[in-house]
Amino acid sequence: MELYKKFSENTTMHGLGRVFASRNPCKRVVWLVMVVSVLTIAIFQLVDLVSDFYTYPVTTLVKIKHETKATFPAITICNVNRKKRSVTPEFEEPIEFWEVSGFESYEHEAAVNAMMKMLSMSDEDSSAHQISDMLVKCLINKHVCSMDNFTEHSTTTYGNCYTFATEDPKSMYTTKAGPESGLILELDIEHRDYIYLSPTAGLKVIVHGHDERPFPEDGGILAHPGVTTSIGIKKNKHMAQLTLFSGEQYSYTENACRKSCFQLAMYKRCRCCDEDLPCDDDALFKMAGINPEKGQTVPYCEMDSETVECMIQIEEDYLTDGLNCFTRCLPACDKTTFEKVVSTALWPSDPYLDFVLHKINETVLKNMTFTTKLALKRFIQTNFLRLEIYFDSLDVVEFNTQPKYDWSMLFGDVGGQLGLWLGCSLLTAMEVIEVFIDTLLFWMPCKNMRSTTTHKISLENKV
Repeated sequence: MELYKKFSENTTMHGLGRVFASRNPCKRVVWLVMVVSVLTIAIFQLVDLVSDFYTYPVTTLVKIKHETKATFPAITICNVNRKKRSVTPEFEEPIEFWEVSGFESYEHEAAVNAMMKMLSMSDEDSSAHQISDMLVKCLINKHVCSMDNFTEHSTTTYGNCYTFATEDPKSMYTTKAGPESGLILELDIEHRDYIYLSPTAGLKVIVHGHDERPFPEDGGILAHPGVTTSIGIKKNKHMAQLTLFSGEQYSYTENACRKSCFQLAMYKRCRCCDEDLPCDDDALFKMAGINPEKGQTVPYCEMDSETVECMIQIEEDYLTDGLNCFTRCLPACDKTTFEKVVSTALWPSDPYLDFVLHKINETVLKNMTFTTKLALKRFIQTNFLRLEIYFDSLDVVEFNTQPKYDWSMLFGDVGGQLGLWLGCSLLTAMEVIEVFIDTLLFWMPCKNMRSTTTHKISLENKV
């Protein structure tokens, strides 16, 4: 007791000394109640501060920045028809095809999707639409471009997709907003060569960063024939001070991470790839820690009962985060998105129709005959479209996400609460630690230490 009395008389903590120093019992009780009250309030405030800190709150600063020169994004286009009827003879007679396939009705959407996925996996890429056949006109920032500016990659949902990108500085950068400084494409979607399993006609258009992998099955803009689809874009930059996984071939995106996580689980358990997602053999072997044999590949999942049951279980685990895909795949620290405004207009107009016919006469129309000009116009409006993709504004909206609390701010708030309610400082904390150590030494079983501590206290009292 003498130890705590000595501490209360010398501590820099306000109020505690009054409890022991006051000779009036009433004053001593009042000071004791006040000290206990403010100590309780301070503890509640400190617990609240620490709890708030470990929720990792953030603040987002929004800034609009005007750029004099903007980098044109990558544009991916996919024909919504996966395979061309002219190179897949089984589609010549739709009724016969469905009877052979075992489906009761070709109007059943699930059956259509299943059949289309099987075709995408089994046929050669040459049976899909080729950019060399589709591209009629290409301009980027008033400069002529060609099919050489398009990179092909296959998808199970849309067959061949083509990504436009250029490294020519005159075309890659733009200093003006508006359609004339953007990308203008006139395309033949070859609607006349669609198979009977395609319920819609047009192109899927995705605007994305050059280092970002596009996923047309998850989104994008549908452009249909017979119109000009005008897409005005504005760049948004998102920056965050967080630690995340990084992609290898492409920049990290949350969506790509979750797809990779799902496909990896599918391979580990079912030993196959989900046909809805990209299947990179080398990447899967590397993530699974497997040394593949020469020529070894990962097959797409077949629809037998055992595999289907395995796939259903993987899907359930994914949705309930049993695979930890949502936990592991955090939002990207830095990413660029494009806000889009879409508008359409009839194309081609009647006066412009002759000009379009002149451009395609030597290729598309050379083996065709039309009885009336109305039939010719309908052919153009059901097979051709125009795309205009451009910067609607060169202003860039920057979203900077920062932690609301860091350790220095937490210590500052803790010190402020302790100073407000108890008048404590860092040195006061050292005094409390000293008393705590002295208490431990006093109650230790070692008699020498206890006697030394007692002797020290008695000497201090004499002094």
